[in-house]
Amino acid sequence: MRLNPDNVALLPAEGGIFEVANLVRNVVLIGRADGNLRARLATLTQPGNALPPTIGGYYVRIIVTPAEETVLAERLAEFSARHRGRTLESAVDRRRPLRPTQRRAA
Repeated sequence: MRLNPDNVALLPAEGGIFEVANLVRNVVLIGRADGNLRARLATLTQPGNALPPTIGGYYVRIIVTPAEETVLAERLAEFSARHRGRTLESAVDRRRPLRPTQRRAA
């Protein structure tokens, strides 16, 4: 489901795990809800959050579970196995800052 305030308001206020992905479904964040999926994901929809703006927005997949630590470890291990041992931090596209250049007119 699309990660926006309207959809987040529909989520349960229970513990769980979430995956946030961009438009082409590249996972950019896997996290735990700390007991409340709705509240935790609501923080990601606020201005100034940890997610940079992206074309097409973000999508979220959730797993409702009281065993957040165990399921989080399993999801991170699955991600690593699917990506040849890479961790989420090394797999996420880290864009370099833009470098200003001089314009050279012909």
